[in-house]
Amino acid sequence: MTKKHIRKWSMMYIILLFIIIAIITTIPAFLGGYFKVTYDGGVHLTRWEAVYQALKHGKLPSMVNFIGFQGISSAYTGLYPWITSLIFILPRFIFSADPVIALFCGFIILNVLTQASAYILMREFTANKLVNLVGVMFYQFSAYHMGVMFARNAMGESIAYAILPMILTGVIRIWRYEKWSWLILGLAMGALINTHILSVLIVCTLIFIVEIIRIVARKFKWYELQSFGLAGITAVLTSLYTITNILTLYLSNKDLNTPGHGLVAVDGWQVLQALFNNSIEDKPAIFNIGLIETGMLLFLVVMMLVRKSGNWRYWTATSFGIFFCTLNWLPLQKSLFINSFFGNIQFLGRMLAFVSLFLAVSVTLFLEENNVLINNKIVVPVLFVPLILMNISATYNYHITKNDDPTRYYISTERQYNKLVNKQATGGDYVVNYSQIKGSIYKLTNVKKISNYDSLSFNFKNTSKTNRKHNFLLIVYKGLNYQVNVNDKKAKVTAPLLKVALKSGMNHIKISLSASLREYITFGVMILSNIAALWILIFKKRSNKLCNKKEFFKKQH
Repeated sequence: MTKKHIRKWSMMYIILLFIIIAIITTIPAFLGGYFKVTYDGGVHLTRWEAVYQALKHGKLPSMVNFIGFQGISSAYTGLYPWITSLIFILPRFIFSADPVIALFCGFIILNVLTQASAYILMREFTANKLVNLVGVMFYQFSAYHMGVMFARNAMGESIAYAILPMILTGVIRIWRYEKWSWLILGLAMGALINTHILSVLIVCTLIFIVEIIRIVARKFKWYELQSFGLAGITAVLTSLYTITNILTLYLSNKDLNTPGHGLVAVDGWQVLQALFNNSIEDKPAIFNIGLIETGMLLFLVVMMLVRKSGNWRYWTATSFGIFFCTLNWLPLQKSLFINSFFGNIQFLGRMLAFVSLFLAVSVTLFLEENNVLINNKIVVPVLFVPLILMNISATYNYHITKNDDPTRYYISTERQYNKLVNKQATGGDYVVNYSQIKGSIYKLTNVKKISNYDSLSFNFKNTSKTNRKHNFLLIVYKGLNYQVNVNDKKAKVTAPLLKVALKSGMNHIKISLSASLREYITFGVMILSNIAALWILIFKKRSNKLCNKKEFFKKQH
């Protein structure tokens, strides 16, 4: 067998391993035939359903959600990116009659991509597959990763977690002055923009801080500035549809109810209890990376004091530094910080995604630079077995705990799923003039009688005692081309609430919104840009493969 065939089969085995690990990761959250859904989970499933219904009819989704959210038509689809969520939406076309199975498949795809992304990153530091896989498993089986997927159902952050290693890969290659490194970073940043805007802000802030440090340390080169500029252009092109949708709504509507500011810290004492209880509850005060990974981080910190050389030390220091900043030992909950740009983070525990990322790199480099696994392969099962068992156990324990929060849904059938996405899920984000609407909710909801609604239009009937104008609790955003018909006659569109003149007796009102030509053009540009970027990386530069065997650092002894 030639070396080419050996490499091919070796990669096939690794892919198979990733699929098996993804299944092992996902099964505990679906045991018993049901999936436990949180408030955030209800929001994501509802907005995905709107996208699915539109795509099923061969159209792009409108920027407002006529499905779910109590029929108030919030602009979740336009303001919360959905492109990378296709890994969850597309399986619905195969399992249309069983959305829970489709969701299960989506999680498997997500976990395979997370491992593959981490594997590509770890190849920047070692050609040793075993060492590489240790780093991958540390990233995959972070308790924070389990929590963000299954305990919080924060699906934007979960997908962003899979993209972060590719962003770091691009940055490292830029530091290495490699050709096309900017394309890797740009493609990954575009994917992140298409996933979770808050993660984009955090990543850009971290890159800015690191580059300032490199300037002070006189390691910065103009090539980096050029590469980051090209990466920025690539990111814009590969996420143009998402960016233009967000800008259209934000620039046209000045009083959007965006997610609030905050810097809720991780409580040191509570998280210690959570670590020993092996808990992944969706409480910001106990967000954690797990007992094994926390122990490994502390071990590496101690080793930093013992060993004075090694590139793993820098990654350990970075990981521990961010970890320390998430704790309530620092006075970051002051209004000075909360009301600043950093208040967008909301929960400091969100930074544990980066703690997990840098810890995985640190573990990989520590094993590689110190030749730990050459004569001590027993270390692998000693680390892997408790790491995997504790995380799947934490997921299962959370899964079987019922009614731990007032907002919990347990879906196992298509009927329960449809009830959730059409009637139960709520969401107050992205509402226009929220203070005005909030005071009118009770009065207005008694006026409206919902008949039916889908992803493209909203139909309802109303009985009016007299000929007069009525307000309805249905948000109307400026900058969008709504079509309103009352009793089959075109009516004037008002904002921020739908206000129409009704005749005495029964009235039929229909409001619809379709994707504009601009949306189709930007969507096409985005798709073509992603295809072109991937084609260049995969086919044009085979000598510059993503899975590079060249080590990034020279060993230090």
